[in-house]
Amino acid sequence: MSFETRGIEAKTFGGYLFASRRGNLHNRQEIAEGLDALLAEVPAELVTGPPFWVRHFIHSYPQGLDIEIGVPVSAAYESEQVSTCFFPEFRVLSKSSGGDGEPLSEIYQALFAVSGDNGLISDEFIIEVMHDQTPNAGRIEVLLVLHPWQNLFEQHLDAVMGPAVRKAVMEGSDTIFLESSSADRFAWTKAAVNRLDQVADDFQRYQVLSGCSHVFPATQTARLRQVYLKARQQGAELIGAVDAVLDFMEADPGWRQKINREGRVIYTTKNPSNPEAYARAATALEQKRAYCFCPIVRDHLEEGMSPTFCYCSAGFERKQWETALAQPVRIDVVKSLLKGDDHCQFAIHLPADAP
Repeated sequence: MSFETRGIEAKTFGGYLFASRRGNLHNRQEIAEGLDALLAEVPAELVTGPPFWVRHFIHSYPQGLDIEIGVPVSAAYESEQVSTCFFPEFRVLSKSSGGDGEPLSEIYQALFAVSGDNGLISDEFIIEVMHDQTPNAGRIEVLLVLHPWQNLFEQHLDAVMGPAVRKAVMEGSDTIFLESSSADRFAWTKAAVNRLDQVADDFQRYQVLSGCSHVFPATQTARLRQVYLKARQQGAELIGAVDAVLDFMEADPGWRQKINREGRVIYTTKNPSNPEAYARAATALEQKRAYCFCPIVRDHLEEGMSPTFCYCSAGFERKQWETALAQPVRIDVVKSLLKGDDHCQFAIHLPADAP
């Protein structure tokens, strides 16, 4: 079924200045009040489009949501509550409520169903555009932000392996589009990773695939760096400072996985992507599908993707620890569903020292 048939549009969004305020909000009433306050403060002559809010899924608040409310502007506006930044351009899937009582939950369900059916990876935040300047009435446009996995794969192939290998590995990529089925996307990705396996050594595969993962929020990784630096400034050696980071991660709601250190190696084990489906799964395959985070492989786990692909997931850990330590780290895939295991575990090898 096409996007158009399902009332969904693929388009770009962003690419302009964004005057916003960000904080811990708990419901749509608080979002509405925050939006009213922002619109009352930002000069109307600077506003160039409808307001929108961004829900960041990864955050450290014990309760409620991490919400950024703002408006596109023609020039920067700064105050105690409002700051301006450049809001990057993203590829999104868009679906709007008609303002006729259609539940937003159904809009969200439709967008995530399409991303699953087409093997599309969503990013770590979602956007709602208030075309009538209120979160509670009128037309609301929900934007599912797409993670540009295939583009990143091509870029890192070129950087690590060079143009000739990139061209060979990307063979057939021009046949894969946003509306390609999950099966077609999986088949092409499987063939491309197999071609990479034939021409690259293990470190090169790691460099290429780990660069394709979700970008862990910079606001979160910066906190890891702060904890690490504080421990070093108080006299801790590398391992002591790393343990301070691990203690912080264990206590902070922003990190939801099992982590432990053995010597100079940190082991992380992912929790299930869909805990409820994982708990009620009737078969091992159903359980694995509920465990897996990746829409490209989740519904095709029995079809033989190379375990090299899981270096992509290792990149999620890589971003965290390379930011914390300001030093390159190497991450091994110890266990993964693609290796036949029932969970995914990664080993982060600490450097000899770090600043």
